[in-house]
Amino acid sequence: MTQPSFVANCTRSGKWWAISVPDADGLWTQARRLDQAEAMAREAIAAVLDLDENAIDVELHVNIGDPALDQAVETARRLRAQLEQLQQDSADQMDATVELLRSRANLPMRDVAKLLGISHQRVGQIARR
Repeated sequence: MTQPSFVANCTRSGKWWAISVPDADGLWTQARRLDQAEAMAREAIAAVLDLDENAIDVELHVNIGDPALDQAVETARRLRAQLEQLQQDSADQMDATVELLRSRANLPMRDVAKLLGISHQRVGQIARR
């Protein structure tokens, strides 16, 4: 059985974050800091709907209230996700290339290191995996 899932909309209101959960009978709560918002929403949902707090998925949708800032945050998050994917792709390619250069070209570690711009120790670590 899947856990119930809710979207909690967070909007800055003075020094607080106002949190609304439309799918939980229009529930409203608040948190002082954004890092507290998910827990506050989860606790309020559990209380209002009589659910186990640990069996609820909450997805935060944050609206700072300034379109330029909201866009800047979205761009930064998107670029970070792209960077993480590129880092994983790079590591996978490096692993495959080390394997090919060591096995098919029969190159020594120092030559592989020079070709790939990494240390021979790093080549050794990759080759041992």
